[in-house]
Amino acid sequence: MSDAAALCSMLTAKLAGHNLPVIRQTSAKVIALLSSKHSDVDVIADAIRKDQAFMARILKVANSAYYRRKGDKITTITRAILQIGYATTRDIALAAEYVEFAHKRQVTGVNLHRLLAKAFVAAHQASALGTAVRLPDPEALFTCALLESLGEFALASYLPVTFKEIALVAKEEGLPYEEAHFQVTGLSPHAITVLIATAYQLPEDLIAPIPDWDSIPEWTMADRRHAVVHLANGCAANLFATDSPMLLEDFNGFMKRATAALGLEPAEIASLLTEAFQKALEFAATVKIESSSFALDRVRLDTPRQTLVQNCTQLIRSA
Repeated sequence: MSDAAALCSMLTAKLAGHNLPVIRQTSAKVIALLSSKHSDVDVIADAIRKDQAFMARILKVANSAYYRRKGDKITTITRAILQIGYATTRDIALAAEYVEFAHKRQVTGVNLHRLLAKAFVAAHQASALGTAVRLPDPEALFTCALLESLGEFALASYLPVTFKEIALVAKEEGLPYEEAHFQVTGLSPHAITVLIATAYQLPEDLIAPIPDWDSIPEWTMADRRHAVVHLANGCAANLFATDSPMLLEDFNGFMKRATAALGLEPAEIASLLTEAFQKALEFAATVKIESSSFALDRVRLDTPRQTLVQNCTQLIRSA
């Protein structure tokens, strides 16, 4: 059996006998219901009420300074869904599960808060890029990008030795995270996410396939949606990695792919990424994730990547 097949087998076996990492059955059902505009609000509310702790977390985030609009406090789940909408409620439901996992799960040698910070940055960057190029339902991109972290959280939860080995290889060899992941496991982070999402029966349209970057002659709306999700996660992984020459090359490749897929100039992309980083910091403060979890390595070379890292670092200091 190959290393990749063995890893899939181990994860599948662990998932068969336990609740899946990060999100639970209630959350999976709610995410699926909220992904359909035809779902009845009362059916969604009833599904949430079956897990009182989960409902309390959703209401807490919905009433936070980040989401709450002017008006009285939201006290019922039905009102929350009607007031903030299906897509935003789905974002909150998934984010709430991630936050509980990071706060309560103890994994030796793994900084789950930092992993969560990276996931929040990717989600906000995806939403910002999607809005900039006027993709339909840009809110859904937040959820899609956030779900891409399922694979990482699964490894951190059930196979922490493998997860830490990936981080060590990335740091010692200066590799982008995805390359280190493939070197250690024989699989991409996305492949692990697909495994987890399939086991949880999450809606297929929330798991964006990786575009074939070099063979798309003309970018369709669907291609761009998929691109935004993976560009955002790739950029977040690059920013949070230990600085190395290979990361600069990886960042330049990201900018080239983003320009080709989205038709945006590099300066505009950098501005959007910085604004999204700021929103991720604000969101993290709402759910009690310290700004120190967003700390980035100091970059020595005078490059566009350095400028972005410095701008984001200044935002952290001001948080």
